[in-house]
Amino acid sequence: MLYDITVQTIVTHDDGRPFWRDTMHWSQVDDEVRDWLAGSCKTALFHMIGAPEVAAGSSYTIGYRTVVTQGNTVVSDTTLVEFPLLSYATVVEFQRFALDALREMQALMVRKHAAPPTPVRQRNRALALLKLIWGRARAAMSNAQNLHVHE
Repeated sequence: MLYDITVQTIVTHDDGRPFWRDTMHWSQVDDEVRDWLAGSCKTALFHMIGAPEVAAGSSYTIGYRTVVTQGNTVVSDTTLVEFPLLSYATVVEFQRFALDALREMQALMVRKHAAPPTPVRQRNRALALLKLIWGRARAAMSNAQNLHVHE
């Protein structure tokens, strides 16, 4: 089965003003990628549950939501999970965690979609230059003809 997965992350100041927002979307991923992403989100959840709280007035709230769809059918939706009263240091730590997870996800996707190397050959620079000059000359002649017709 193939899924579309959207992960939305929102960080706000304690007064509700937005600090940053990010949405990542993967299309047509298989069960392995879906399971990996679910595990990553659970790791983040347990990490955030253990994060220390700070006093209101100088805190942030991290919220994230993961939606998995299959065609037009919603397979799962976490709704928005929020962790209030976090320090800026905790927000930065979360960002670093998210970037590390994104690198792991990228490595997984590269591994899954690795194709054999495409055969390459050296470009004939003289021929390429000639084609470029010829194309530019044809465009110039065409423009000159169009200007002459409209006069």
